[in-house]
Amino acid sequence: VIIGLVLGGVGFVSRDAAKKRLVEQKQAEKQATAEETAPPEERTEDLLKVDTIGLEIGYGLIPLVDANQNGDLLERISTIRKQLATELGIIVPPIRIRDNVALKPNEYQVKIKGINVAGFELMVDHVLAINPGFVTEKLDGFETKDPAFKLPATWIIPTIREVAEAKNFTVVEPSAVVATHLTEVIRDSAAETLTRQDAQHLVETLKEDYPALVNSVIPEILPLGTLHKVLQSLLSERVPIRDMASIVETVSDYIGATKETDVLAEYARMALKRQITELYKDRDGRVNVFTLDPAVEQKLGESVQNTKQGLMLVLEPAITEKLIEKIGEEASKMQTAGLSAVLLCSPNVRLALRRLIEASLPQVAILSYNEIIPNAELVSIGMVRLQDDN
Repeated sequence: VIIGLVLGGVGFVSRDAAKKRLVEQKQAEKQATAEETAPPEERTEDLLKVDTIGLEIGYGLIPLVDANQNGDLLERISTIRKQLATELGIIVPPIRIRDNVALKPNEYQVKIKGINVAGFELMVDHVLAINPGFVTEKLDGFETKDPAFKLPATWIIPTIREVAEAKNFTVVEPSAVVATHLTEVIRDSAAETLTRQDAQHLVETLKEDYPALVNSVIPEILPLGTLHKVLQSLLSERVPIRDMASIVETVSDYIGATKETDVLAEYARMALKRQITELYKDRDGRVNVFTLDPAVEQKLGESVQNTKQGLMLVLEPAITEKLIEKIGEEASKMQTAGLSAVLLCSPNVRLALRRLIEASLPQVAILSYNEIIPNAELVSIGMVRLQDDN
């Protein structure tokens, strides 16, 4: 009996100890799993990083980016990056999309380096019918303006989409509205978002095909910083930089005569005349422009001065105001006709005139005669005059 009691006690104690070891083992496994799945602690340095391009959306727009809900915005953004690489010759940095509870449910904001530069509020259960500029008929819906091009538009229900298209309206989905707006913002901000690291990457890519060119001029003759500023200057006016070989060759040829990056960019524009001409051709292959009255062009040529800020037009305030007003009127006529607003002038005033009007009329492209290929078909739509014809 005594031996049985002793053996029973030993067995009970052993079983209790085994249970404790099993519990401790399970707790240790749970703790190890929790440590593995726990997100890494955020570093203070991570808070200093700024996304080059960001898109913030309200919670009502989350379905647009959710593939499980047939959202195609992510696919559209991927297409945008490829399109701009082909069109402008730049590599668009990754676009971070975040939801922001501070926004209205159907509102979005586009940010460049953390700063809000554009935004719009969608109607996700409608489609946007955009008036190209020549349609006079009205549609039943909520009137607004297309965020990308500021054209008159109307939010309509999808069931009358075919009616709107029959009346020559351009009808797009809400996700297409965001994508088009984002594309225009990236185009406008291309010069700002192109970093020196990006310029270095473009040079390395160029070196794969033109090693002799790159090795002979960069960085001994053409410093990377100078090339970077020239590229930014070109992109600021939406001039493609895809033909890097022509840009590097031209700038390296003229850098011995001038160190002014704006002047070097003007030489690069002349080397890219074929691309610039193609950029502004209409469907019929013609370049529609408006020009300056010879008297106006002569006066501007006499007013160009080389200042600390570069080539500038030094005019009386009244003349400056009237000049901008007249250019705006001619540009508006072209845009109303569905054409790009292009002002053609002489090379010696082009850059200074661009600087004069860029804040007031950013939509007007200013080209010089040297930036159009000789066999291009030019059509003059109007002329800027400061004095009345009488």
